[in-house]
Amino acid sequence: MKKFTEFINEEESIKQKILNLIKTKDKENVELAFMLAKSQKVKFKKGEIDLSYASLSKIDLNGVDLKWANLRDAELRKADLREADLRGADLKWANLREADLRNADLRGADLHYTDLRFANLRGADLRFADLLGAKLSWADLRDTNLEDAYLYSANLYSANLKGAKGLKK
Repeated sequence: MKKFTEFINEEESIKQKILNLIKTKDKENVELAFMLAKSQKVKFKKGEIDLSYASLSKIDLNGVDLKWANLRDAELRKADLREADLRGADLKWANLREADLRNADLRGADLHYTDLRFANLRGADLRFADLLGAKLSWADLRDTNLEDAYLYSANLYSANLKGAKGLKK
């Protein structure tokens, strides 16, 4: 596996170097890549970020732009995703158990069968998110926006929904 110093010495654009770090799917490289992307104001196109099946437990992606990212089947247990932009992200079958998603933007995200047990989603925007079969038991969903979210077959056992918008009886 290439080390960060090898990436820096290659003659490529900053964005390409960041994408190369992300492609390793190594937790430290991914954290570094998104720190660089944030500092350099690098924007990604749909399909450029593929972290499917990556093992990223306890990763710090606070405030990171993961719009349209492929995080299918990713291991993100206890990840810090506060204020992350996950609009349109593919999170099918991802493990986000005990993750911190406070104030995250998950509009239009695909969360089919995602494990969000004990996750903190307080203040998150889940409008138009697809939560088919999602495991949300014991999740903190206070003050979330669930307008037009698809919750068919989602498990909300003991979830805290105080102040949540968009729930229909």
